[in-house]
Amino acid sequence: MKHSLTCPKCGSKDILHVRRLADRDRVSTGVQHLAYFEKEILGGLAKDTSGVGRLEAYVCSACGLVEHYLVEPIPVDGVHVVALRGPSG
Repeated sequence: MKHSLTCPKCGSKDILHVRRLADRDRVSTGVQHLAYFEKEILGGLAKDTSGVGRLEAYVCSACGLVEHYLVEPIPVDGVHVVALRGPSG
């Protein structure tokens, strides 16, 4: 949707771009980032998260499909962020 400006679900060309997504919880508000857990989840509570990159979204105004994208490329550390490649051909 980001590059084609066409919804892959319904074919609509009415696309909205949300440049800064809010990250909100009961105590704070900020800009939404992709994040991962550096340590295990203990007792149902997340411990030690690390931000990776800021997110933006493209939204189909006809059917509501939302696609999230990273604004900048992120580093691959081989532990928390691993590069995958699908089959060729």
